[in-house]
Amino acid sequence: MTVGKVLEGSKLESNEFSGFVNERRAFESWDLEPQRTHWSYGAGMKGGIVVNNFLYIYTGARYRKVINEGIFYCILCDYIVEESTLLELDFLEIPLGVRVNFFKNKRLQPYFSSEVFWSKKVGQKEIPFFGGFYNKNLDLFRIAYKAGAAYKIGTSKNWEISVQSGLNTNLGKQKSYPRYDFREVTAEVGVLRVF
Repeated sequence: MTVGKVLEGSKLESNEFSGFVNERRAFESWDLEPQRTHWSYGAGMKGGIVVNNFLYIYTGARYRKVINEGIFYCILCDYIVEESTLLELDFLEIPLGVRVNFFKNKRLQPYFSSEVFWSKKVGQKEIPFFGGFYNKNLDLFRIAYKAGAAYKIGTSKNWEISVQSGLNTNLGKQKSYPRYDFREVTAEVGVLRVF
């Protein structure tokens, strides 16, 4: 289970003339105040192999919903911004990651992990005046840096509960439209079966 805070400065460009932005200056230019917190949340499963009780290599699948308040803009239109808009996107994500434990064979195990993941837009809340975006594919390649701790439970120590936090960001600049650039700080809780 993951929850995240989407950081200010995210931008979605549907083409070179229109898009969505949640920067403070965009709100100020239309004399608006942000009304909501930008969140993401998700759930999924992952599995992998443990090497020498020190290295954990994993992959999996997860669902993530990103909720982001901002301003839609159109350079060529006469669109007047009267209020902020809530952008809600659903993603299916496939991670590939590695976790490095600080110690071997300890019940409480601090660690650092990093993963790259592919995010595929699989749904979104409809916004009528931004309709040109809906039928477009949105594939993101992202990277995450995480730190956390795992606690082994049970007498065999084959199960563990992990708690971690991290930073997710885009991996490079997308070359084609639509482009969605956003960063988020996340917190995650999970249960892991070690074989």
